[in-house]
Amino acid sequence: MRAVENRFSQNMSVIAGLVTWAAVGLPVFFDYAKAGPLGLFQGTALLWVLAYVSFGAIFILENSPVLRRLRPRFSLHILVIMTLLATICQLTQASYGLMSVLFIITAVEAAHIMPLRQGFAWVLGQSLIIFLSLLSSSGVRDDFLFQVILTMAYFGFQVFALFSTYATLSEAKAKLELAQVNAELRATQDLLTESSRMAERLRIARDLHDLIGHHLTALSLNLEVANHVAEGKAKEHIQQAHSLAKLLLSDVRDVVSTMRESDTIDLSRALSTLIEGIPSPAIHLEMPEHLELDDPRHAQVLLRCIQEVITNTIKHAHASNLWIKLERDTKGISVTAHDDGRGNKNLQKGNGLTGMQERLEQVGGKLKVTSSPGEGFQLSAQLPL
Repeated sequence: MRAVENRFSQNMSVIAGLVTWAAVGLPVFFDYAKAGPLGLFQGTALLWVLAYVSFGAIFILENSPVLRRLRPRFSLHILVIMTLLATICQLTQASYGLMSVLFIITAVEAAHIMPLRQGFAWVLGQSLIIFLSLLSSSGVRDDFLFQVILTMAYFGFQVFALFSTYATLSEAKAKLELAQVNAELRATQDLLTESSRMAERLRIARDLHDLIGHHLTALSLNLEVANHVAEGKAKEHIQQAHSLAKLLLSDVRDVVSTMRESDTIDLSRALSTLIEGIPSPAIHLEMPEHLELDDPRHAQVLLRCIQEVITNTIKHAHASNLWIKLERDTKGISVTAHDDGRGNKNLQKGNGLTGMQERLEQVGGKLKVTSSPGEGFQLSAQLPL
């Protein structure tokens, strides 16, 4: 549900930007069109048309689902190009007061890729461009105070857009982190519940075997001795009691064996809980319907590995989708994962991946991680059982 809401918000933001871009340029198109069919292809008009159309095309392309995953790699280049195009539009149409609105769109773009101080400096630079274009324009009222006020107004609009975007992104990041932590806590709680249940069943099985089994064995031996010394009807009743004692001891042993055989942890529930709370990226988990392990330590290692895969994808991959597959055979459990993020040419293992590798090696497992630009991250892990 949250993933759907996030996609809806992103789509609405893109639509709002396109509507703003169109509303700014349409009046200028109409003015040039009044000069005749060739009005759009003469002098500064052609330069403005090329810059304005290119600005809109780049904005559409960078927000398209196909190219969105490549955006983080070229985000700064895209911002520089869009700002240059907006500058050309502003210089060629400074007399048209609404052309400076394009810089508000680039201010929003800057908020997505720059720290706050750099974004604010970028807005200051754009405001200086607006001011200089107004000074050099003969179509703007020859009033310095008016030019300063107009520049300050657009500076305020840009700052408002910049800080509003930062606040929205910070809130979205905080919600994502909170959802991730909550999912991890609930998954850990499920694992602890399974481990506690397993420990309790083991304790009961041991008590049945050590206490009741011991007493029944002693009772059976005493009844067997009594059977040799008894006579008449008493011997018949002792034999029946002896048979019942042996039958009860056999039943206790069957119960203990059954409890030990079914003494496993079903990890599928914990893993399902872990991915349900993550709104983005979309996680596609493929695993056996009942992923049972008889060692709590192995279950914990596997859960922590999946958790670290999700964390790395959220923090570093900039991916829209993450695929995780778990398979079990006679040798153990294999985990494969890959995403559709930006990837990395020079992959270096941080604390998370190093910790994952150490956990796996402690139980005899192996880890392999690869990545390349534009192809996301690929992970393969082996956990022997």
